Parts: sequence; structure tokens; C-alpha cells
Amino acid sequence: MQVLGREAQGSGCIYFTGGASALLIGWRSSTVDVDIRLDPEPPGIFQAIAKLKQELNINIELASPQDFLPPLPGWRDRIVFIGKQGQILFAPELIRFPSLDTDVLRSKVEKFIEGFEGNREERKS
Repeated sequence: MQVLGREAQGSGCIYFTGGASALLIGWRSSTVDVDIRLDPEPPGIFQAIAKLKQELNINIELASPQDFLPPLPGWRDRIVFIGKQGQILFAPELIRFPSLDTDVLRSKVEKFIEGFEGNREERKS
């Protein structure tokens, strides 16, 4: 994030999607690649991405669910703000929702996933 923020030549927003977002939330311990969505696209970002891919030997892909499915209404309002580096925002500000307790939300989502995985195991047997 620091390198992209430093290298970009203007403002914009970068959204982490796929495994990268699961890694940041703490649901996964690793990811094969970093999927991102640019909206709006910061000037000079493609040069910065190419440089970063080369320096860190990582795979960065421009991919998000919107590339495959129609976007859900209000998707921007549900994204977690990560930070700002230079003129680049990494997701919209969740602070606009002061009544949202992220720890409670995480706990509920984790319980839902555990219940889903338990039901799947029961169906296999």
C-alpha cells in the first residue's frame, strides 16, 4: 500500500478483493495473489503495480466480483476502510457507520461460517 501510494501520480481508490481481503480481515493466513479493483483509477497506478509486482515477485490481478456478477446495490457502503497512502484510499470510510461494532460483526460472520461448514459436513455423511 505504501509503495502504490507513493508511486501513484494522483488520487484514486484501490479495493482489495478475493483472498487479499480475507487475509486482511484475518480469515486466511495466506493468499496466492492480490486481487484489486481500481475505482476511480489513480493516474500512474499501472506503472506502480508493474514495479511492485517485479520488486516483490507477487501476482497482482485486476479482478473483483463485479467482473463476473452485477454489482450489489450499496456495495461501497459495506467496505472496510483500511487506510490512506499518499493520495490513494484503500476502501471507503466505515467510520460513517458509528453504530457498527466490527468485533460483533466479525463474531457473527464467523459463527455463520462455522454453522454452514458444520451443515455441509453433515450432508456428506
